[in-house]
Amino acid sequence: MEIFTGAASSALSGIGKWVWNIAASKINYLLCHDRKFKELKHLVRKLDIKKKDIQQDLDAAKRNGRIIREDVSQWFTNLNDVEKDARRLEEQVKGVRRFMGCWNCFSSYKIGKEVAEKIDTANKLLSTNFTSYSHEPLPPSFEPLYPNRDFQESLSTKSSMDHIWEALNDEKIYIIGIYGMGGVGKTTIMKEVAKRAKNVGQYNEAIMVTVSQNQDVKRIQTEIAEQLGLHLTDESEIVRGAKILTRIKGARKILIILDDLWDFLDISKIGIPSADENKECEVVITTRSKDVCSFMECQKHIKVEPLSEKESWDLFKSKVGDVIEKTDDLKKVAVDVAKECGGLPLAIITLGRAMRDKDDISTWISVRNELQQSVQTHIKGMEDSIFKCIRRSFDYLRSDEAKLCFCCVHYFPKIGKLIL
Repeated sequence: MEIFTGAASSALSGIGKWVWNIAASKINYLLCHDRKFKELKHLVRKLDIKKKDIQQDLDAAKRNGRIIREDVSQWFTNLNDVEKDARRLEEQVKGVRRFMGCWNCFSSYKIGKEVAEKIDTANKLLSTNFTSYSHEPLPPSFEPLYPNRDFQESLSTKSSMDHIWEALNDEKIYIIGIYGMGGVGKTTIMKEVAKRAKNVGQYNEAIMVTVSQNQDVKRIQTEIAEQLGLHLTDESEIVRGAKILTRIKGARKILIILDDLWDFLDISKIGIPSADENKECEVVITTRSKDVCSFMECQKHIKVEPLSEKESWDLFKSKVGDVIEKTDDLKKVAVDVAKECGGLPLAIITLGRAMRDKDDISTWISVRNELQQSVQTHIKGMEDSIFKCIRRSFDYLRSDEAKLCFCCVHYFPKIGKLIL
């Protein structure tokens, strides 16, 4: 009986303390809101000093093009809320002092409770310390970096894109080879595929770099690093490659497009991981030679075919304008001119722009005859139809300076950049 009585007494004592603690906190809300409010105002003043110090660093970061971190922005939002609430509560405290009675007790309790909550929030904000306030801007997204102003989906391009899309969704395929004649649209198609894949969330990052005939490993590493937001110093290829490898291995779902390969490229030197090192990384190469796809051990070879005659004509019309509908005779000659482009989008677009708004049929006949009689070019890697069309565009330039710039930009880009 004594044991039972002792246990009951202990239980009642514990319950009593629990009830008293709750009651004490409620009474504290009721009687001490003035003192608590002074404490809140003191904390708000300290927060204001801290905010001004941080704001100076943020202003400097913005001037240097850096991006403010999300948690820092949220800290400022929470601080502004506390400041606004403190001003509101101050007005409420003044109002309560003007009245007496039960309503005054209820209002005092309500205000005291909210003041106590704001004090807790203010203390948390004051104790928050940031390792940094900003970060370097992320690399541009794929869409603005590689705009496809000339892309027009057709049955031919859709067929190629469907095959590429199917390969990208095959978990067993790590590296894909896209091949076809120069000017057939491999690069344009891959830009569109990558942009769409990124937009639907298939990849978190999609980067594209042109390899070209001169395989400059350091240049390729630099371009990849820039798109990944990675800063490389002038170190050895091995060290740079190791940094790129670490960055890519830490990424989730990344697509790397190596455009315009002419020969075998050891991607491990660049810093691109193998399938075993990172299954979240996929690689696509574009090349004019199917043999290069084999050299690169591509698991899927996809050929991009030229446009059909109808598709070529539709694209040509969009670049030339309505002038070719002026007469049946002019339209007939224009159809012949479009056929000379061989279904290659680059040739069609280049020549179409050169002939835009030209309504003199004799000019069109002259162009058609010259295209039909042009001798084959011996420029390695350039299809005859592309060369003929680019040559016609060159001939329409009026000044020698413009022609020099044209040659530099199209065939000697480094010189072109210096001139322009």
